[in-house]
Amino acid sequence: MFIKSKVIKVAITVMVAIILLGGVSTFVYKDVIFQRGNPIPYLIKCINLNEKEPYKKVFDNKEVYISKGKGHYNKAEQNLIKLVENKYNIDFAEQVGSGYIFQSQGQTIIMTTEVYLKYYNVWEISTKQNEELYDLIPMVKIKGDLYLDTGRESNMGPRCGVMDGEIKSTVEPFENPSQDNQSNFGTGYGYQFIDDNAIDIYINGKWFRFEKEQE
Repeated sequence: MFIKSKVIKVAITVMVAIILLGGVSTFVYKDVIFQRGNPIPYLIKCINLNEKEPYKKVFDNKEVYISKGKGHYNKAEQNLIKLVENKYNIDFAEQVGSGYIFQSQGQTIIMTTEVYLKYYNVWEISTKQNEELYDLIPMVKIKGDLYLDTGRESNMGPRCGVMDGEIKSTVEPFENPSQDNQSNFGTGYGYQFIDDNAIDIYINGKWFRFEKEQE
């Protein structure tokens, strides 16, 4: 009886410890875990990702997809570009930062991607027909200043491996970021300061140069 009681106490202690650890972890990493709201639909789709199906649609009523990142990124990218072209009968025009622009006969569609939970990418397709959507170039707000995409990859040589910061939140591609560490092209991208007027942002394996908006 004594042994059974002791086992129960140990089991309860372990359960409480697990719950507390889970609660602390959730609190500490809440910005990452809930960067796109409820993470459960995304995690469910992650389970079924494989070589034959490099991406999965997350919601039935939204054009939101998830894929593995890093080594699997290029395959998902190519497949999703084909998906958009075939589904909307439209041609891929160019990539601007983390945005993919498709155009055909006056129609423009934008597909954006962002890093999700470090090891995945979330892709979202916007089919809004509004010219204003495409007026703004990729930009990020850091320490009160807006930095605009120059359209160039960085030519900086060897660099420190430590990031100076990370983009934590995002707005629509047609909106101006209003908070620090916020962009209009996605989240999860690290950046480094180059000088007082420029930063480099690490996007999908490449460094892109952004320069401070001139007043």
